[in-house]
Amino acid sequence: EGGGSPRRGKRLGGQEYPERWRLLSEWLRSFSALSVRRDLDGGELRGALDTAFVHLSGGAVEDAMRSCAASGNPRLALLVSQALSPAIRDGLARQMAVWQDMGALGTSIDLAQERLYWLLAGDVVASASTFQPLDWMRYFGMYLWFGSGASTKVGDAVEGYCAAGQRGLVALPHPPYEDLEVRGRSEGFRRHSAEEYDDVAWHLIRLYCADGPSTTDLVKATHPHTHTARSLDYSLSWPLLSVLSALGVVVRASPRWTGGTRAYATAQAAQLESLGLWPWAIYVLLHVVDNADCPGSREKLIREVLGRNYPLRAAERAVVTAGRGMDEEDTVTGLAARSLLGPPHQTIRGSELGATAVEAELQVLHGAPLAFRLHCLEKLVGNADEAGQDAARRALEATHDELDSFLVDVLHIPRAWIAEAQADRCHYDGNYWAEAAHLIRAGEWVRAHALVAGTLAPQALLGALAGVPDGEQKLTWALDDLTELAKHENLLPEWNSPGGGSVFIHCAKLLAHPHSDVKAAAPIIEESLAASEGGTVLAQICRRRLAEFLQEARSPF
Repeated sequence: EGGGSPRRGKRLGGQEYPERWRLLSEWLRSFSALSVRRDLDGGELRGALDTAFVHLSGGAVEDAMRSCAASGNPRLALLVSQALSPAIRDGLARQMAVWQDMGALGTSIDLAQERLYWLLAGDVVASASTFQPLDWMRYFGMYLWFGSGASTKVGDAVEGYCAAGQRGLVALPHPPYEDLEVRGRSEGFRRHSAEEYDDVAWHLIRLYCADGPSTTDLVKATHPHTHTARSLDYSLSWPLLSVLSALGVVVRASPRWTGGTRAYATAQAAQLESLGLWPWAIYVLLHVVDNADCPGSREKLIREVLGRNYPLRAAERAVVTAGRGMDEEDTVTGLAARSLLGPPHQTIRGSELGATAVEAELQVLHGAPLAFRLHCLEKLVGNADEAGQDAARRALEATHDELDSFLVDVLHIPRAWIAEAQADRCHYDGNYWAEAAHLIRAGEWVRAHALVAGTLAPQALLGALAGVPDGEQKLTWALDDLTELAKHENLLPEWNSPGGGSVFIHCAKLLAHPHSDVKAAAPIIEESLAASEGGTVLAQICRRRLAEFLQEARSPF
């Protein structure tokens, strides 16, 4: 709930408490229940009245009342039953002042009973000072329920608790992973370092009682150190920061805010990627906000994750295997070895699996994260026999489609980014023919032209001139790639240079159709051959070899 008039809630102790106060009370009771139970089972309590105090520190008024009645003190039980009544609190505070003036406290009244009187009178510090140290939530809860001047405003309890904490009289809101006993009663409850972090729950309480956008440093308030000892675990920090910022509960104008949100998103994405959940890492990175200092940072981060993780399809690897530079075994093994995913599923065995076993494996993998499923299915295809491979391949292709649908249709990642990621993977595997095809699909015309004109086209032309077995196939690929690049020659500064695509497309046509295009291609090729420099070393060697071929091809004319 935001600021303004709170909703009406229960009547407790003769007073009507709003819904806001009631919800926070229930939350504190539920979170304090574990530490209350630990104190009750610890065996250090000296009697029923100590048990009643422990119950009150956790907001369990009815349990405390029963403990007082069990101790043979029905009048105290009656007072405890009205612990939330302001009239009882004020009256008992006046009575405690009278006993203090008479010198009766500490002498004529039992210590455990006096402790309860102080708490019911609203003096949390005096009450808790004679008891074992408690955690900060229970101290704050006592201020919320019984503190002097306690009201229906949560902010009053926050102010009372903060005032006592600053004086070192109650436990400060340390994160739950810190050991309470290390801070010991002998050293008090004061901090030893300004770099320590408050419990994230305390920050949420402060935000909960704010009437409008808070100036709280939410980047620090949601730091991993506020809730875990693992400084690199952002699994709660980033979602919490995102939700709170979306709710508009904080002022987000500072550079620290922008930088902090970007740092949290990239850290959360790195954590997800390390777990093999890289599609969800992309989802997190989509929340990065570009600014003047880091333009295009979101796109760059997403492209990097795609480049490191996006897998090639089996069909694409099969095309590659047909002659674009790698054996099938080397291709699959190389991709699996370089995979950034987690270890394969433990049920994927090394021996060949039949159709029945493959179906059982597919049932096990059903519902697993996409990236992990892809990794396991690739292993399954390699381990299945002929009867099981069809089902495994269908499942693999269906999972690839599911991955593409998630990235493109759900996350709205441009297909060009995915194609560029595939090109990067092919380059990493040394599969340059497939890389060129993906670069063209990605619209990376300059990079595609540099690769095709600088390496692949000269390689294909030399292979065709030498009569190697796959020379004609590679020549066809080179001609197809150059023909596509020619449609965008206005975007390619080097297209008409001596080592550019214009020269090689005519050479490829000439080799593909000897004699027919000699007259048209000869002037362009000769102009390129006249330039001793230009292009890669491979391109220069190719041009010299083409000069010999051109002389032979022109001889009939």
